[in-house]
Amino acid sequence: MVFVDGAPLDSHPVLGGLALATSIAWGLFVLSRVFRHTGKELAPYHKALGPTRFLALMAGTVGAIAIIAAVLSWLSD
Repeated sequence: MVFVDGAPLDSHPVLGGLALATSIAWGLFVLSRVFRHTGKELAPYHKALGPTRFLALMAGTVGAIAIIAAVLSWLSD
């Protein structure tokens, strides 16, 4: 996207692929740092609740957010 004006994968497939690979690598790096930080922050709660209840609470929270987002997206159309 930075290297050319227009669609990079049509005119410059190597540079477009390089840009895509770089963005994916950066995203994975950021996610690994987020998971590492979150693991340290939530460790006391994990021990207090127990692993099964902790994971159920986290999955329920993410599921509720996804359902609310889907309903709001459906209502906006």
